[in-house]
Amino acid sequence: MMPKIGRYIGWRPLWPLFIGGLYFVCAWLGLEFARQTEGIATVWPASGILVAGLLLASRRRWAYIVAAAAVAGMASNLLDGTPVLQSIGFTLANLVEACIVVSIAKVPWRKVTFHDLRWIARFCFAVVAGAMASGTLSLLITAASAGAPTYAFGLSWFATAALGMLIVTPLFVTIAHGLEELRTQSTGANVFEVVITAGIVIGCAVLAFFQTVVPAIFLPFCAVIYATYRFGPLGAASGVMATAIVGIVSIPSGMGAVGLILGGIGHIVWFFQFYLLCLLGSALPLAALLAARESVHAETLREKRMQDMAEKSSNVGHWVYSPGNDKLFWSDETYRIHGLAPGAPRNIENSVEAYHPDDRAMVSQCVDRAIAGGEPFSFSARIVMPDGSYKSVESRGEVEFDAHGEVRDIYGIIQDITERLASLEALEEARAHAVSEAAHARHLAETDHLTGVANRRKAIDSLEQEIERFHRMGTRLSVAVLDVDHFKSINDRYGHGVGDEVLRRLTALCVSELRKCDLVGRLGGEEFVIILPGTSIDGAMALVERIREKVEAMTFADEPDLRLTISIGLTGMQADADATFLLQAADGALYEAKRQGRNQLRFAA
Repeated sequence: MMPKIGRYIGWRPLWPLFIGGLYFVCAWLGLEFARQTEGIATVWPASGILVAGLLLASRRRWAYIVAAAAVAGMASNLLDGTPVLQSIGFTLANLVEACIVVSIAKVPWRKVTFHDLRWIARFCFAVVAGAMASGTLSLLITAASAGAPTYAFGLSWFATAALGMLIVTPLFVTIAHGLEELRTQSTGANVFEVVITAGIVIGCAVLAFFQTVVPAIFLPFCAVIYATYRFGPLGAASGVMATAIVGIVSIPSGMGAVGLILGGIGHIVWFFQFYLLCLLGSALPLAALLAARESVHAETLREKRMQDMAEKSSNVGHWVYSPGNDKLFWSDETYRIHGLAPGAPRNIENSVEAYHPDDRAMVSQCVDRAIAGGEPFSFSARIVMPDGSYKSVESRGEVEFDAHGEVRDIYGIIQDITERLASLEALEEARAHAVSEAAHARHLAETDHLTGVANRRKAIDSLEQEIERFHRMGTRLSVAVLDVDHFKSINDRYGHGVGDEVLRRLTALCVSELRKCDLVGRLGGEEFVIILPGTSIDGAMALVERIREKVEAMTFADEPDLRLTISIGLTGMQADADATFLLQAADGALYEAKRQGRNQLRFAA
């Protein structure tokens, strides 16, 4: 794989040598062409090479590059026969020029690129400043050697140096940045187009500068603009460079359109420099604008891809409806949500018809209100899929107004919430099941499994709650403890099955006689507690006495000779009593009833 040039720039030791060698070649060629045009140079490409080398290099390599260029500049001037002192002065002028341009153009916060119109403007300003500085130095050098300032030489220096930087630097920098991109994107068709475009540019330049039968000075403009449209800044810089080379070669022969300029070789060179400047002014800004457009287009495509990915992963599509021309746009994900292939024509009518018949009126009303009054909307509905199934969606929309306050567009999103609703339903079912299971577990933990009434723990917890309510609200509270008389004898004579049936019928009778706010619980064995909140002692005595009488009258079909009685102890709430005190008091009254013959009620004062 061919590496990018940029990987070798700024730290490779050979880079300064490469720039120095290229600088020498360009300087020597410039001097040779100048010798053929009476010593007047048209373009000084060496300045462009040096500026490009500095722009592409890191700051720690600048000193090496400048030193290499100094050696190359001195060598080319001395080889051309320039005196030593003048060679030093001219070389120094070129180096100062390049340093000024780079110090102005290269800033840390802006990338060196001819794709940016603002950076091009900054670069052009830097070129003018640097060329003016070097032109002034060259004027002082020639004045010192000739005894009088030669303003024409200084002006020519300014023009040739400026054109050298304006033509060569963009080409060199663009090639350095784009060579790998061109290589990776090149195909047979692309290479063929590059060759054809280069041929068109060179051919137009030849027609413009090597014949006078037909005026064709405008043709290079057309060719360079075409190259700019096809290849951006690289096409613009390459086209201008090719046109400059062809034009420079034609100047000594006096052929072509430039040969028609009156006033000698100096005027021809000036005209051609102005021509190149106009060509640059037309091509480079256009190239930057085209590059900016391509960058915006590429960024838009990237954002669209990211948006499509986001919509697909979240099952959210977007749509835009323009009431003025009745146009409706759906994103690809909106089509997928509806089970349709992207791109199928849609309008507002068949979009509403895609909803469930029971939901269409509501959807139409939301859209109509948005069009009539500009109201945003949000709704959940069902859409009918092509296979007849249903899908739940949520849609939201907002209105955009024009300058006259009229509704221009309605922007909306649609989200597939089928899975979310199914998950919520499953979650709700799971929650209800968990609540039911918890309630069932709590009921089992608080219930006596034989009789179905509260067990000891539940009964004591309920008693403590009623005692707390007594202290908080001052309500009445009575507590009774009852016990089955001779229950062991019943188990021994009739069996435990009959004993269990006795306990179940006893608790059922108690429950039937109590209110919903009362509670009966099994303390253990054949002993039970009855909690009577809001009941006075007299009311409690009447209630439990009625229960005792009904127990005494109870008969058993399978055991007709079985007679059942209970003993009961009753107590009432006192200011400083707790659950243990009340149970002990009622239990004491119970045993008093048993000592006095059983089957009776006793009250603990």
